[in-house]
Amino acid sequence: MKRITVQLLAFSLLFAACKTTQSSMSKNSTPFPGMTVSRADYKLSKDQTADVEIREWTTLFKKIRGVKTVGENKHIQRQGVVSGYGLDAASQIAVYKLLEANPSFDYLTNIRVSKEYTKKYMVLFTRYNTKVKVTAKGITLNTEK
Repeated sequence: MKRITVQLLAFSLLFAACKTTQSSMSKNSTPFPGMTVSRADYKLSKDQTADVEIREWTTLFKKIRGVKTVGENKHIQRQGVVSGYGLDAASQIAVYKLLEANPSFDYLTNIRVSKEYTKKYMVLFTRYNTKVKVTAKGITLNTEK
């Protein structure tokens, strides 16, 4: 008898925990808790581009390798990190160059990355050239209000 009572109590708690609730608020009436921006609050630029060329070589079944970015000092790392995009290191360098060429940009949007690979086999070495081109639109916020 005690076992049946415990089972009925557990069964009733299970159904009480599964009760669904329904909200009377619609999506349209919910206030947005952040900053709202209208079209007059920012300027959107035309497409801007930046290019990077990466040279890489490997030997001994890719055990020994070397990488160099053409035109960059290898002891200084300059990367433009963009949240929400899974950009590799070469694309981040191109984003940095794009932001460096356009210092008025506050944000980037519509980021597109195109890559061109070339591979050249030598006797003991394999040489790779990668050309990365980043195209994006810049957003400049209007602070004159």
